[in-house]
Amino acid sequence: MIKVYNGTTGKMAGTSHISVATGDPETCKRCKIGNICYAAKYQKLRPFVKESYLKNGIEITNRVYDISELPVVTNFQCRFNAFGEIYDGEKGDIQLTNYINIAKKNSRTIFLLWSRNYKKIETYFSNHIKPDNFKLIRSTSTIDKPIIVVPNNHIWDGVFNVVSKQFTANNNIKINCGMKDDQGKKYSCIECPTGCYHGNSGMIVFENVK
Repeated sequence: MIKVYNGTTGKMAGTSHISVATGDPETCKRCKIGNICYAAKYQKLRPFVKESYLKNGIEITNRVYDISELPVVTNFQCRFNAFGEIYDGEKGDIQLTNYINIAKKNSRTIFLLWSRNYKKIETYFSNHIKPDNFKLIRSTSTIDKPIIVVPNNHIWDGVFNVVSKQFTANNNIKINCGMKDDQGKKYSCIECPTGCYHGNSGMIVFENVK
């Protein structure tokens, strides 16, 4: 059965996620983030977490489930692939179909999918309709090479850029992911005024390298 992960802290506090393992050559081959990848570092520190995500990836790409077999999400926000990526080929088709059906089953929850597998996403969603509660964010695959206009905006709802502090300073970039409140505490996604989950389409998001 596909597993929903709850009880996360920090940025993801109050947001569920459904993930597969990071570091699979089949899914991470396009990413040039390399040794600063937060997800890979986290999995290395917690091997049991990686094992769980590996098992979840098998479940998610094994077959298209009947709606009755899919999980119930209790939070109002859920992220697809907080860890991991969309597979190529038939496995990716199955993965995305299951994600769409999970969103349909849980219509009160807003689902977001960040992805660097641009070709797969655009090919799939050229022939499939996103539910209204499912948003797609295009993540740049390279640090300090931001995209400032949403490409193919009939498919993508926004862009997520990762930039270094030096690049941020040199280019006067406003960081709007990981912002702090008046007390100096970083906003969680559910509190964040940038509104990835509940804002309008066309958003351009910047986060500093962790």
